[in-house]
Amino acid sequence: LKPKDSSEFDQNLNFLKNKLAPDNLIRVLDRTSDLNSAVRIFKWASRQKSFHHTSNTYFRIILKLGMAGKVLEMRDFCEYMVKDRCPGAEEALVALVHTFVGHHRIKEAIVVLVNMNLGGYRPPIEVFNVLLGALVGGESRDFQSALFVYKEMVKACVLPTVDILNYLLEVLFATNRNELALHQFRRMNNKGCDPNSKTFEILVKGLIESGQVDEAATVLEQMLKHKCQPDLGFYTCIIPLFCRENKVEEAVKLFKMMKDSDFVPDSFIYEVLVRCFCNNLQLDSAVSLINEMIEIGMPPKHNVLVDMMNCFCELGKINEAIMFLEDTQVHETAPFNTLLEGCCNAGEVLAANVLLETMSERNIADCQSWNILIRWLCEEMLILKMPLKCFTICL
Repeated sequence: LKPKDSSEFDQNLNFLKNKLAPDNLIRVLDRTSDLNSAVRIFKWASRQKSFHHTSNTYFRIILKLGMAGKVLEMRDFCEYMVKDRCPGAEEALVALVHTFVGHHRIKEAIVVLVNMNLGGYRPPIEVFNVLLGALVGGESRDFQSALFVYKEMVKACVLPTVDILNYLLEVLFATNRNELALHQFRRMNNKGCDPNSKTFEILVKGLIESGQVDEAATVLEQMLKHKCQPDLGFYTCIIPLFCRENKVEEAVKLFKMMKDSDFVPDSFIYEVLVRCFCNNLQLDSAVSLINEMIEIGMPPKHNVLVDMMNCFCELGKINEAIMFLEDTQVHETAPFNTLLEGCCNAGEVLAANVLLETMSERNIADCQSWNILIRWLCEEMLILKMPLKCFTICL
């Protein structure tokens, strides 16, 4: 193909005719904007009897083609590079994989990997690690490509690490191949790998998200028997999942383990546990956790207090709920409105009146507050019995 800028091509060629050396060729390749010109210059240099390409010159042309998405063309140069067996080729190929992955050029990185294997080079484990990490960590979760890379690793007789197997488990769960994932997990010891915290995180999360909650609880027990110490990421990921599924026992066990391991739970962990307790009407546990949050300087947000009020009301503990709001010095409107609605639903009209007056005095009553009480009185045909003071305050 004729280059777009013939003058640039001719200038570069004239320069190299007098000063052909690997470093000069690299400079020319780097400053040549037209890809076809760069390829022609590289091939011209290949034909010069006194010149031999280095791993660096190959690196530059392969990188240039790969970054332009010219996969077929760069594959050819990978093959030439491998056949030339020039010093430093293996290191250059490894660097190409890392560079392409860093620029989200996964297809190009795989082409380099394949040519390494075909050329008899044994790619280091970090090459497979970075490639699988990119394939599994992306939005597409490309199972076929991940499996292909894993097979290339087997072909190269490179033993997997636990990180590699974790990536494999992750992509299997992401593509709904749960049984295959569990099978791979059971065979980890055969491959010389012990499951770690991330392994169990992937397993438990994958099973819960697939609706296999009981199986996830069983895997958790396996982890405890295995004496695998969970890391902070495990707790942060798994406790909310068990709470979402109302698996209180498992969530509480992990929460206690988390604190025993000197990890400090954040407000999100506390909040999901409080919500879980409230959903299961375990009021005393919820109150205890709220008090713990206040003691460590982590006041609960209004949505958590709303859950608390719903729990109090569902258990018919209106007076206790009022005392709770007083003791915890709540000043947000939402929890009071929830309790106000609970009072009405329980037929505690006097308690509702007193609560609304208290809210008005503290300037935390809003339109919804009044609407809750007025709507209930209207529905119960008690509007005429509503104290005049309430209307006066409302106006």
